Amino acid sequence: MKETDIRPKKLYSEFLGLLEKEVSVRFRQVKFKKIDCPACNSTYYERVFKKFGFIYCECLKCRTIFVNPAPEDAAVKEYYRNSLAIKFLSEKIYKTTANIRKTKIFRPRAEVISNLIRKYGLSNYTVLDIGGGAGFLAQELSKFNIECQVIEPSTELAEICLSKHIKTHNVFLEEFDFKLLRNRGVIATSFELVEHLGNPFTFFKQLFKGVKKGSFLFFTTLSSTGFDIRVLWDKSSAFIPPLHLVFFNPESIKIFLKRIGFEIVNISTPGKLDWNIVEEKIRDKVISSKSDRFWHFLAQEGSEKTKEELQQWISKNGFSSHMMILARKP
Repeated sequence: MKETDIRPKKLYSEFLGLLEKEVSVRFRQVKFKKIDCPACNSTYYERVFKKFGFIYCECLKCRTIFVNPAPEDAAVKEYYRNSLAIKFLSEKIYKTTANIRKTKIFRPRAEVISNLIRKYGLSNYTVLDIGGGAGFLAQELSKFNIECQVIEPSTELAEICLSKHIKTHNVFLEEFDFKLLRNRGVIATSFELVEHLGNPFTFFKQLFKGVKKGSFLFFTTLSSTGFDIRVLWDKSSAFIPPLHLVFFNPESIKIFLKRIGFEIVNISTPGKLDWNIVEEKIRDKVISSKSDRFWHFLAQEGSEKTKEELQQWISKNGFSSHMMILARKP
């Protein structure tokens, strides 16, 4: 799978243009507040770059990258409800790439969850997919006879889930009544959601309090120490405020989850697109050949086998920007 399979270049470029234009107007009057590091609570951080008018800082203690000062949470939620850029992302990009996302992303995730259930004996647990979108994961899990409920704040997406006969809660997690789970053990899942959270501590604390002991948390998010993010830096398309506000990493997410009370089971970076993302930027002349001579040389002269082995090394050694976490409430 290539990046363009899930983010068609022309459409994604149009989306970024819409986003930047929209944000410059919508957040002009929004209040911003200085915050400490979301992961370790440190006050030692430095400004690293600016994107769409938002300032990104890097924690000098744990290397978490986060928007600071941060926009007020209500403004971000309101933006999600009425954004033309997000509507474009959903209707043009997600719908166009739906089939490959199902086969290359959601089906493998369902297989991983099925394996977790077998490994830890969780057959009587309920999968709670937070930010479940149009219900693709729930559909794939149903093929394994795994019950999955969806929390989806978007009314439009929640209606799509309901049309597929998926048990759906059209609320934000903070509004969800955990009593509806009838004291069952939970495997809470959340994919590519954490980086969107303006206040991740409140989100995860609410989840921790709501689920019973022995419940699991399984999620993915972007890593601030990932290969493509470190190479591309401010030119990385991962930095798209106000959508992506915080970037943890394998070390800082440990600190963060332990602050909440979770027990870490496993952290990995199984990404497959890091090199491809960098190579595409090289081809598009986004990064200079003078400042990144080696990567330009590899893109031009390296064999496909070499590039595949590089990606494998990146993933195996914890340097992919795609991070996967399994944690447990003790």
